[in-house]
Amino acid sequence: MFEPRTVKLKDDKEVLIRAMKREDLEGSLVFFRALSEEDRLSLRRDLTTRERIEERIRDCLTGQPTPTSAITGLGGTNHNIVPSAGIAHRFN
Repeated sequence: MFEPRTVKLKDDKEVLIRAMKREDLEGSLVFFRALSEEDRLSLRRDLTTRERIEERIRDCLTGQPTPTSAITGLGGTNHNIVPSAGIAHRFN
């Protein structure tokens, strides 16, 4: 199981890296749907559907290889969920 950890980025922001949870579903959908068509082509799977994200979360909960999420805005009220997908994306 992936152990959650907080890391400090070069810009001094702190992010929490942890396994995906059920409450990450909506944030993950927003993230993947906001990607350009070009960025989506680099993904192995279409991650813009609720069913696919639910499948990824189920895999986490059953011990399958774990997708991770980076949670930004720690200590504040605005948290952004930035799922890993093998690509870099700046989420404002």
